Amino acid sequence: MRTAIILCSLLLCLPAVRPASAQPPPDEQVRQALEKMQTGDNRGAVALLEQARRDGKASPQALALLGAIYVRAGRAADAAGVLEPLAERAEADPAVLYNLAQAYLALGDETRAEQLLERSLAREPVSPAARLLGMRRGQQKRYAEAYRLLKPWTLANPNDREARLAAIYAALKINRTAEAEELIVDLPPDNPDVALLRARLQLQLGDPHAAIETIKALGRNNPGEMDYDTRVLLAEALVSTGQPSLALEIMDGQPIENAGVALMLSQARFQLGDVQGAIRTLSPVAEPLLAGPLPEDPRRRGLEATLLLEYGNYRLAAGDPQRAIQALERATQLHPDGARGWLMLADALRAAGRTAEADEAQR
Repeated sequence: MRTAIILCSLLLCLPAVRPASAQPPPDEQVRQALEKMQTGDNRGAVALLEQARRDGKASPQALALLGAIYVRAGRAADAAGVLEPLAERAEADPAVLYNLAQAYLALGDETRAEQLLERSLAREPVSPAARLLGMRRGQQKRYAEAYRLLKPWTLANPNDREARLAAIYAALKINRTAEAEELIVDLPPDNPDVALLRARLQLQLGDPHAAIETIKALGRNNPGEMDYDTRVLLAEALVSTGQPSLALEIMDGQPIENAGVALMLSQARFQLGDVQGAIRTLSPVAEPLLAGPLPEDPRRRGLEATLLLEYGNYRLAAGDPQRAIQALERATQLHPDGARGWLMLADALRAAGRTAEADEAQR
């Protein structure tokens, strides 16, 4: 059993995915190498496997083990040389594909690595390959894919906190709040990463006051103690509770890293009556959205519609109905079922003296 567990670990088939008892028994070459490793003779184990490979007598299992050892030792090129022939087989072992993907990631070939991960998880969906690819999809902001890959993994491996937090974050990004609640419910509330995700969840559930209290409970009352994401989250909650001055104070001197931050800061300035400031803040994000093909991604369409609704509102408040109409017409194209957009467009059309068109927009 001890030998089987070591083999399972080296081949990166985690117990929750493939129990040691389900592993094929090690062949003689692998057994001898593992016995050396159990006594601390890793070099001897590698030498044995390398000699078998040079002699052309290494079994596929022995080669898989040698490749896994190379990956663990940071010898990515050597690992790729050993594992690539095994991966060419149609029925290649998922662990071989996973380890080879690790090697190619270390070598900087992300495209080849992701192809191998896709093949690995096709053979074994709830696997380390799903975890790694899900984490990568999250880093790439492909949150729907990240969540699809990470949720089954976290259910099978509830103690893998890093993957679980990534799954919760992805769920929140795609507005799967109920599922985010299920995943976060038994995590320790005093953990800072958990608390920030809980605050984001509370904000998305429409309880910004609770979000503010959750952040304050971390003891980060001084903006100097907050990282960028915490500042943004707290500022969003403050804007939602009608405290725009505090929100702007917290974000003072911070970069506008994305459209969501630009929207939130513009809303804070608009609440304070600084219409031109709101326009200046949102204009760099909103103006490029006024032309070009409509995005196909529904989430992207929704975000752009929201940005342009606010921008149109600011332009109308500034006495510029023509620019407001341009923004609001585009918003209604992006989200034709949104009643608010059509009502705002009708107001802008009336302000421009286009009464008949305004009446049509309200129908």
